[in-house]
Amino acid sequence: MKTKLLSLIAALVMILGACKSNKDVSLNDTLKYIPKASLSEEQISGLKTIFSDGNDALKQYSDFHVIVLHSIDELRAICPKETPCPQIDFSTQSLIFAPVVLSSINDEIINNSLYYNTTKESYELHVEIKKCTECYDMINHTYAYGVFVISPNELKQ
Repeated sequence: MKTKLLSLIAALVMILGACKSNKDVSLNDTLKYIPKASLSEEQISGLKTIFSDGNDALKQYSDFHVIVLHSIDELRAICPKETPCPQIDFSTQSLIFAPVVLSSINDEIINNSLYYNTTKESYELHVEIKKCTECYDMINHTYAYGVFVISPNELKQ
């Protein structure tokens, strides 16, 4: 049970600078796509607020590779006090996020996808970044995040 979770944490983040779009498709026989949950505008707005600059509650995760939230209580712990926490059904969905370091303040995360690697029996979070080619380098810390249709219990197995 814990072995799979540790595999998840150890092998989950792969940051891809200029990768192909991989929406809704398994990359090959080894990597099986885990779909994102359909979210309301209210949920999307709430998540943007949580993962925006200035949320001090996220500082505790800056040294982690990948974080999987398993409950609404864990989500509430990172919600800014002045904003309502988005409602996520943690019985069927998982909120996964990872700190990402971008090489420019104008780089942006344009997509992220979750895959199950059948060979390694672990999950991989692929992050697609649009790099600014005419910008000067200035390190930018942000978060890649998504709500995926996989229960936290499945991730723990």
